[in-house]
Amino acid sequence: MSAYEVSDVADWVVHRRFNRETFNQYSAPSVFALVDYQNRVSDRGIERYCRTVEWVFDESRIEDASLLIHELNEQQHVVFHFIKVLRDGNEIDALDSDHFAINERQRGLEAHVVDGVCTISYSIEDLRLGDGIDYAYTIITTASEHPVFGKYYLSNNWLNWGFPVDAQLVRLVNDSKLPITRYLGRYYTKKYVTHHDSILPGEKYELASKDLPITQIPQSAPDWFWPDFFCMATECSWTEISRDISLHLKSKGVWQDLPDLTEFHVLSEQSQTQQIVGMLRFVQNEIRYRSESRGIFSHTPKQANRTLAVRYGDCKDKAALLKIMLKQIGIASDLVLVSSDLGRKVVHLPPSPMWFDHMILRLHYENKVYYLDPTIKKQGGDLMHMADLPYGYVLPLTEEGSDLSQVPRDTQALVMYLHHRVDFSYQEREEYYLEIRRVFYLHRADNMRFYLSSKSAELLANEYLGYATEEIGLSLQTDTAIRVEEDDLVQNRLETFERYIILGLGKEDDNKPLQIPTEHYRNFPISNSLEYPIESELDGRLVHEIDVYYRVGGTAVSETKKIQNKWFSYQDQVTSDNNSCHYRTETRPLQSLVPADQLQEYMDDVDVVRQRSTNSFPFKTHQVGWMDRAAGAFGWGAGLMVFVLIIILTIGFR
Repeated sequence: MSAYEVSDVADWVVHRRFNRETFNQYSAPSVFALVDYQNRVSDRGIERYCRTVEWVFDESRIEDASLLIHELNEQQHVVFHFIKVLRDGNEIDALDSDHFAINERQRGLEAHVVDGVCTISYSIEDLRLGDGIDYAYTIITTASEHPVFGKYYLSNNWLNWGFPVDAQLVRLVNDSKLPITRYLGRYYTKKYVTHHDSILPGEKYELASKDLPITQIPQSAPDWFWPDFFCMATECSWTEISRDISLHLKSKGVWQDLPDLTEFHVLSEQSQTQQIVGMLRFVQNEIRYRSESRGIFSHTPKQANRTLAVRYGDCKDKAALLKIMLKQIGIASDLVLVSSDLGRKVVHLPPSPMWFDHMILRLHYENKVYYLDPTIKKQGGDLMHMADLPYGYVLPLTEEGSDLSQVPRDTQALVMYLHHRVDFSYQEREEYYLEIRRVFYLHRADNMRFYLSSKSAELLANEYLGYATEEIGLSLQTDTAIRVEEDDLVQNRLETFERYIILGLGKEDDNKPLQIPTEHYRNFPISNSLEYPIESELDGRLVHEIDVYYRVGGTAVSETKKIQNKWFSYQDQVTSDNNSCHYRTETRPLQSLVPADQLQEYMDDVDVVRQRSTNSFPFKTHQVGWMDRAAGAFGWGAGLMVFVLIIILTIGFR
């Protein structure tokens, strides 16, 4: 069958009229007079009819409005019904078969994904300012051996838009044997409020909306946060989805055994725990990522023997290969569906396999459950020290069927320790040093390990010299370029070290106030709106220490500042000891999501943290108490009020 055809509108579709005069009050580059979504679900497949009527009021919209683009997988084709240009009260037929083009663009190719999706495009030749476009088509997905496409219905419709919509119609005709869940989700300050019921076989349903509000969701809102939406999905349980897909995989022979594995670094003298980690590392690092996802293989792993032979595969292929390898040493595991975008929001949505875009493995071992991602590169840690995966809720695939499972994540674990050492103590020569030591743990160690290995030593040295210069605000010369001091792949701990000579400080700068500002406040997003939730980006416990050494001692000082709320705890401390001063800051995440009605409390505490954004200290002390001089210079009276913010993040990932 051709990827597209031109035909009349099907009989099940209801034709809607629109009024050109009803949206004159809108001031926007373009306005949609009508957005009409009508779907028919049957046991043979899904038909999705869409009609849009758009008016173009600015030149900036001409190019995009004149190019109509649709992407189709191998089980779909599109039927174009009409394309009309509305001008001066007239309808101009703009549908010309010569203007269609079919391209296999493979937009995922840069990510090593070949999926067989093709692009149908149509270019309107004569579109002018003030014209309207009335455009209708139907995309038909045919049910086949594919485990998902054409068999599970899912549609999601926004009830808030970023541009004016005068009228929106959502209509469903259920000609299948299964009910369809109708699901309305709205956010009201504290939480999502959802309403759902069923559209039974043989029933029809319509939702008409008028003058939809324009809504701009702030960037501080969580990635998974949705505005008001209306969703319809094939009515089923997570358990049914789990069982059906698992049985499909079994029927396709995915679980064929592998040959002897001794040549693949699984040594007989190793413990079983070491064998598990060795197999995971083999699949992660020696089976390269490449996806050939045409046809059923967009949702079905290829046979493990093939993946092993060609030494490449996508997330599904790598997970299936690892499952078979573990089976041969007596370890039970399950493939697991994951949504890399929605995370924990999946638990609030109607069950559907269409939410998921990734596959990992769930491992049962010694009365404990582990989640392993075979696509991670350069991951460290044994089973006890691997980083927790940030996927929220996942769906294990089992023959008896499974419900959603929550992936545990320990946000109290230490993920980074940062230490600055500033040395002004040299007597024999005027050379002063800045040393920076960074220790990364868990997922930060994994990320940094990959980052450091992906760049040349010269480029890294220049980058980190720039970062250090920016931090301290002084001229620096590299003494020891950033290097890996230790990479403990068992404990998943990566330590780096760098050392710089501080230049340009003379006698005239004896008590010049120097500063090391911190950037950790960037993990505390704030919002100008109190209508939407935000999510803290703290991913674990963070510790930052600074030691400053002098030739001459000063006044003894000890101060501590603490902040604790529902979302994080913060503490900074400054102490002096003979000829040195010590700063320490520690932050722990407690709860990431901040509901809208609690934003003010959260942001008040974040404001205090941001004010404590600089570690301030003088250059030299000579014969006076350096603390007193620093206090006088900053006008803080008796004692030193040190502004310490939490911790510098992994600077390489800014």
